[in-house]
Amino acid sequence: MNCESIIDTVLENLKPVFVAANELINEFYEANPKEKLQFPILMEKMAFKMNWDEQETRENDPIVRAFVRKSGDWVLVRGAHGGIMRASDKKKKAENKAQINEAKLELEKLINDKTSQ
Repeated sequence: MNCESIIDTVLENLKPVFVAANELINEFYEANPKEKLQFPILMEKMAFKMNWDEQETRENDPIVRAFVRKSGDWVLVRGAHGGIMRASDKKKKAENKAQINEAKLELEKLINDKTSQ
């Protein structure tokens, strides 16, 4: 087997994993648009849908994580309130935060100007 056919075979075997992950994430966000999907819950749903045992779940965990990170539609957010969220929602949240910080700086400048008079 040449390298191209090996790569094609591996990608064809992974395609159902990517499709299932995307479907499960989309289903979650249709039902819960304001929440983040915790990655362990996604993996439990993936294991059930794909009929994986514990070993297969562990083997596919990094593959699903890579899919989510590289998809462009989804981002993994770390921390206490982390999880999988839409990239567009994260961008909107960052823009809102920047606007709030800008407004705070303007307000602080106005207060400083008033107190210095």
